[in-house]
Amino acid sequence: MRIGLIIPNFSIGGIEVSFQKLANHFSKDNDVFILYFNETGSLKSGYSSSVNFHKVEAKGFIKTILGISQAINFNKLDILFSSMYMLGNYSIVAKYLSRSKCKVVIGARSDFVSVRKNAERFIDKYLLKYLSQILFKKASKIIAVSKGVKKSIISDLKLDDSNVIHIYNGVINHNHLKNYYEPPDHIFFNKRDQKILLFISRLSEEKRPIDFAKICIKLMEKYEFRVVMMGEGPLEKKLNSVVGKSGFKDKFFLSGFRKDYLSYLNYSDVFILNSRFEGLPGILIEAATTNIKIISRDCNFGPREILDGIDGCTLIHPDAKKELELEIEKSLVTNITIKRDIGLMKKFFHDESMRAYEELFKNIIGAQSRT
Repeated sequence: MRIGLIIPNFSIGGIEVSFQKLANHFSKDNDVFILYFNETGSLKSGYSSSVNFHKVEAKGFIKTILGISQAINFNKLDILFSSMYMLGNYSIVAKYLSRSKCKVVIGARSDFVSVRKNAERFIDKYLLKYLSQILFKKASKIIAVSKGVKKSIISDLKLDDSNVIHIYNGVINHNHLKNYYEPPDHIFFNKRDQKILLFISRLSEEKRPIDFAKICIKLMEKYEFRVVMMGEGPLEKKLNSVVGKSGFKDKFFLSGFRKDYLSYLNYSDVFILNSRFEGLPGILIEAATTNIKIISRDCNFGPREILDGIDGCTLIHPDAKKELELEIEKSLVTNITIKRDIGLMKKFFHDESMRAYEELFKNIIGAQSRT
């Protein structure tokens, strides 16, 4: 098979990481092409050497669609898998312009309603729903990352239930099954006389890193603890400013993205997910493979689906700011012992997810060859 995966850039986020895993897996036995718009981000170095790259000219609606259409023909794609909703619409139109037999698969990887409501671009905020209601019906398949996302997109776009399936992201691999991790190489972890709160996320509005930092700053007036905030994104400069002016700068470690983040998950005390909306937050799945205390927003979608039956987890209302503060405060003054069974997370194993994608892609190509 000749498989194209389309992403905006190489920034570090859940969508980009999951597509990288798909590309690396399928490139073992297939020709895989990453279609991208710009070089932003550091993820490109993590792709297998057998993955091909094709930069698409992306300046305006028409040029973007023409660029995708040209990429479909130039790389003779059998399948084009889009990572985002608007890219799915672009890909459908581009497929027809290319006059190719390429099958378009659309990834539904976040809450569709929230994506529209929180969008900044006019086309995403006001036209996305109407375009998707028309064009998504032309997709060979729509893959939702969670049952919640599947139910929501079917309802919002009035889609045929049979053309939308859910496949969980393959997050858990052999790295999560290790019995021992080296402690993080940071002064906070040299002497464990204070609790460490951990926030790992893209630093963007929907993840609310500034709100979390401000809650921590307020609580630092009463309690001694440390905070590690790991991630990159558009709010990075503002976050640095808020922390720098707080008077508690030495109690924060703003680390950017780190490859040894699993060590931080294994040696920190509390993990916090403060998102306004999600699809299936991979970092929350990874946190649940460790014995860290978890405090998460019960947002649409993913957290409740992930944490069902998992010990040591607290779900709070998506917009209850005071409730998050109280739960963090409670975690600072109480000690609990957590021992999780990673076997309960089997549905999020990498191999399980890849098998599901392999079967789907083979069925799509098989249907194409029979027509």
